[in-house]
Amino acid sequence: MSASDLEFLAQHGISASAGPRGRRRARRALVLGGGGLLGAMFQIGVLAALDEADRGLTEFDLVVGTSGGAVVGALLAAGLTPAELRSMAPSFAPADLSQLCWRSLVAWLVRSPARVLARLREERRHGGLSLHDLITAVLEAAPSGLLSLDPLIEFLARTLDERGFDDRFDALPGQLVVPAIDLDWGERVVFGADHLRSVAVSSAVAASCAIPRLFRPVTIDDRDLIDGGLTDLLNLDLALRPGVSEILAIHAVVAPINDGHKRCLPSPNGRCGRIAEQGFGAVMRQASKIGHMLVTNALIDLRGRTRREVAIEIVQPDRLEIDLDGLMDFRVASRMLVEGERAAKRLLASRRLA
Repeated sequence: MSASDLEFLAQHGISASAGPRGRRRARRALVLGGGGLLGAMFQIGVLAALDEADRGLTEFDLVVGTSGGAVVGALLAAGLTPAELRSMAPSFAPADLSQLCWRSLVAWLVRSPARVLARLREERRHGGLSLHDLITAVLEAAPSGLLSLDPLIEFLARTLDERGFDDRFDALPGQLVVPAIDLDWGERVVFGADHLRSVAVSSAVAASCAIPRLFRPVTIDDRDLIDGGLTDLLNLDLALRPGVSEILAIHAVVAPINDGHKRCLPSPNGRCGRIAEQGFGAVMRQASKIGHMLVTNALIDLRGRTRREVAIEIVQPDRLEIDLDGLMDFRVASRMLVEGERAAKRLLASRRLA
């Protein structure tokens, strides 16, 4: 083992010896990226199709799960099969994952007027008021998130208990790594590493899912944590451990291609329109997906070049087929399952041709 390998292990608190209960070091790794509910559904579709084709294709020594992928990874590490995940996926409902935090909402409504007036008085002393000042004052009084991930924590804890496992990383039969971001320190926290293996899996997964502005940060050991996919939806580097020779990465967040033929968006004149004609929301969603996609693909390419001894395969949706916008849209979750199955079949076909 090289000095750089040992340094990587030390940075992440990972032992260079065999894992807990005598498990050997990881050889095959599964990386499940972020992407909200629809990203998780895509991953389940991929894994279910691969498992149906050959059960050996879904046997992994290490699972790295980020955000929505952390939920799927935790369930896999607890022993659920891809077929079981596929059968239970359509039954997921919004209430299973999050709930409105009424206490935060009421507190916002109570304290907003006073904070807004104080901010406006301050701005007036400095030369005048503007609409921007008013909006800023209202947002500053807002809570850190109106939705709580407590239902997700309860669901995962209950599922682990039903499978006979304590809610801790060191109690799982599979090796799971889940990243989140420390809001105050601005650094990545890697749960499942040796010094963070006694942490509750349910809380760590919820922390990795805590998308800013949407969900409240999750507090673990006095640290406020947010979305593990904030800047890197895959966190592929966490799978590049000594001994890993194969990595399968499943990444759902891609920007659809609007070619005006296979994908035709409506326009005021009745012809195929451009995304810019669809309004503010459509532009912002597409821009966000483009940014995530370009960064993720660049990181995959970079790490593939620096770790040439590791075979890295990435599974993504067909950009000409996918037309899903909201990552938490339960109405189209079943379509993402099907898209995952299609992506798996494309992967299997490419392997046969190789």
